[in-house]
Amino acid sequence: MIILVVHLRARPGASSRVLDALRRMERLVEANEPGCTLFRVCRAQDDEDEWLLFEQYIDEASYLSHRETQYFQEIVQDELGALLLDRTRRLYTSEVER
Repeated sequence: MIILVVHLRARPGASSRVLDALRRMERLVEANEPGCTLFRVCRAQDDEDEWLLFEQYIDEASYLSHRETQYFQEIVQDELGALLLDRTRRLYTSEVER
């Protein structure tokens, strides 16, 4: 399993547009990517401009395929890129399989 954790910081006043983009992304991933077993959008309880994405892929090929989709390019690279102050990504490998 490949786990991706992404921390996002929205520009002031952009959080509603960030939420809209992330919801669209979540629906597209769930509908089109069987290799993604979990895609969760989370918002900090005490800061409406702070977001966390938690994604789980069955293997590296599924993760790489996700990054090549047209909607990833349009939503994450183009749209969110203009709405964010910061984006940090961290990849993990699950050491415990169930």
